[in-house]
Amino acid sequence: MDSKADEYQPPSWACEPSLRSCCLKVTKNGSVIDKVRDVSQQICTVFGRNVKLCDVILQHPSISRQHASILHGSSGNMYIIDLGSSHGTFINKKRLDAKRRQVLRDHDKIRFGASTRTYVVVLKDDDWDEQENFESHSRSNGRKRREKDRTRTFDRNDRRSKRQKQEKDLETVRCRHILVKHIESRRPKSWKDMAVTRSKEDAMDMVKDYREQINSREVSFVELAKKESDCNSHSDGGDLGRFGRGKMQKPFEEAAFNLAIDELSYPIETQSGIHLILRTE
Repeated sequence: MDSKADEYQPPSWACEPSLRSCCLKVTKNGSVIDKVRDVSQQICTVFGRNVKLCDVILQHPSISRQHASILHGSSGNMYIIDLGSSHGTFINKKRLDAKRRQVLRDHDKIRFGASTRTYVVVLKDDDWDEQENFESHSRSNGRKRREKDRTRTFDRNDRRSKRQKQEKDLETVRCRHILVKHIESRRPKSWKDMAVTRSKEDAMDMVKDYREQINSREVSFVELAKKESDCNSHSDGGDLGRFGRGKMQKPFEEAAFNLAIDELSYPIETQSGIHLILRTE
């Protein structure tokens, strides 16, 4: 018998989704046969074979009881975690390490076990119907109760806050970044321009465009940093080396420490300008 104790509990960093129009397109033999919109509705969506413990039921015999979960983080990204499945979870044909989160990018292809179905990540679904979204969410009373239960589990994490703070004080990360300065920056000049005159809005648009180029694999982060970053680290591909807490401006620090390894941030605003951050270690 499956008990509440068997149910997967999301980690403390998981939060309400900001990607409200994301979904997974389910394809088989090259044709779209379904969409999974649960991933835009809740903190955590569990995939697996067990009807009592999972949100999305997978029927293939290679699927584990609780196979994998998709979650949302405070950085605005969506992640997938293999829950120690017997036959693995695959992103673009590469098997994931169990129990380690992996950021999901637009058009990533997910496979569970030996199932022939492919789940294609869509971060913004143009066919999204807000009314359908609302009604579907309203009908999911059972899922709402589960979400409340998950929220209660976060309260237990508060009791560990002191220990976690001590661990964070010792934590370091390594990142690359691309900085785009604007006329309101603390020092509106760079190695490229003696006087930066672009507006903050233009700088933000530029960083959003760089992010799209990197996610679509049109260009590498290092190439863009060398060519476009207004920081002196441009010559090293934006590499800032390892740093601990208290070394960077607060918004930059919070974003960097919330990223998973190889995860790309959304645009981050500091007094220096607009940043795009890639955590490397």
